[in-house]
Order: sequence, then C-alpha cells, then structure tokens
Amino acid sequence: MRTANGCFSALQVVESWAPDIILLDIMMPEHDGFFTARALRRLSRDDFAIIAYTANDQDFVRSSGDVTLFDAYCQKAISPTYLLGLMEGLYSREAM
Repeated sequence: MRTANGCFSALQVVESWAPDIILLDIMMPEHDGFFTARALRRLSRDDFAIIAYTANDQDFVRSSGDVTLFDAYCQKAISPTYLLGLMEGLYSREAM
C-alpha cells in the first residue's frame, strides 16, 4: 500500500509502483478526483482500477464529472467490509 497527498504525488506513486487498485478521494485541495483520475487514465499503463472514495453521495459524484473515469464508487461512511468486498471484486476482475 502507498499513499499520496494530491494529484501530482499520486501520479508519481503510480508511475513508480504498479497498484492494482487506487482509492481516490473526489474532494482534494490541489486538484479534484476527476482531474486526478483523468491524469491517471492517460498514463502509459492503465491496468488498475480506480475507486471513487468520498464523503459525497453517489448522486453528487454522477452530477459533478465523468463517472466513467471510475471503476467503482464507495462512500467513506460505509462499512470497511463493504470496501474490502468491492476491492476483492475489482482485483478478481483485473486479474482475469
């Protein structure tokens, strides 16, 4: 597991390490999650899943930007068990 403090930090982490899944907050100080997801999708490697992980509800995410940038959505207040199940499902799909 790695962490990043913003868009450009996330790009550096992904370029130097090959994550299977990225948890990406929508509301970030430097650039929002939509900008960051767009930048991540432009990288030469795109064999990772991106989860929109945010305090905002799914309707907010849908109405605020391009949801096709994300492979899944998880609200922060949800059970950690749900998030783990979501990640396991995405990991299984990515491994195929």
